[in-house]
Amino acid sequence: MTGGDLLGDAGRTCRYLRERRRFVPRPDDIYVASYPRSGTTRTQHLIWLLLHPDEAQRPLSAPPGFRHIADVTPWFERDLARGRHTAEALNARPGPRVFKTHLGVGHLPRAGRVLYLTRPVEDVVVSYHHLYRTHLDDDRDFAAFFRAFLRGDVQYRCYFKHNAAYQRAARRQPRVLRIDYDELCGQPAAAARRIAQHLGLAPDEATVDGAVARTHRSFMKTHEACFDHATVDGGAPRAGFIRAAAASRGDLLTPAMRQRLARAARRPRPLPHIELRLPAFLH
Repeated sequence: MTGGDLLGDAGRTCRYLRERRRFVPRPDDIYVASYPRSGTTRTQHLIWLLLHPDEAQRPLSAPPGFRHIADVTPWFERDLARGRHTAEALNARPGPRVFKTHLGVGHLPRAGRVLYLTRPVEDVVVSYHHLYRTHLDDDRDFAAFFRAFLRGDVQYRCYFKHNAAYQRAARRQPRVLRIDYDELCGQPAAAARRIAQHLGLAPDEATVDGAVARTHRSFMKTHEACFDHATVDGGAPRAGFIRAAAASRGDLLTPAMRQRLARAARRPRPLPHIELRLPAFLH
């Protein structure tokens, strides 16, 4: 990494910390939280549709009711770090505000409700490597990326710490609801109802059915430019942001890699399992 890259990364981190101090949390805020590549974008879209029943019930031939998902559910830390939104602008938004975040639970604002998406690590590491190649121009092969992932030397640090901290929070804090990726894909209507209940919403069947249909991979893939974060400010779309929803269970993993992931998952970690390092704001 060059000195210029380091300076840019440090500058974005400083901007995030400054704006984060100015941000005013609210009790009705909603955070769609996850480790990357765990169903975040689909859940952002689902929640937006549950909050806007008229949009959920539009025909499938109609495009999404927004230019880009980030306009209606900003990426909290990225937008503050890159200056796409200021704290003042976020503070002026009407509620309930919905934010996407990959921050660890220890870095989240303490007000608001949280949906935490979990996905098996075997799937996450494969999908995250794909994202690094398509969106971050990273030319490492999978074996090299896998080693960095196990060390926590990726954007959002250690998967296992991230996951363990949120799961502990979900057991202890009523404001945190854990949603499994497999449920989101395999039982989307049930997942939508659980999410709605957590948010204090009571959608009718037509809204749930419409929200499920408009968050299906086929609809979101057709309108991929509305969801790909590479296109948020008019950039060119990158290939494969919306990937196959079906669980792959790590189609690039060797048996030895699977054993290393299993050992890492079993490794005792000092409480409270919190990743203290801020993310690397590289994207």
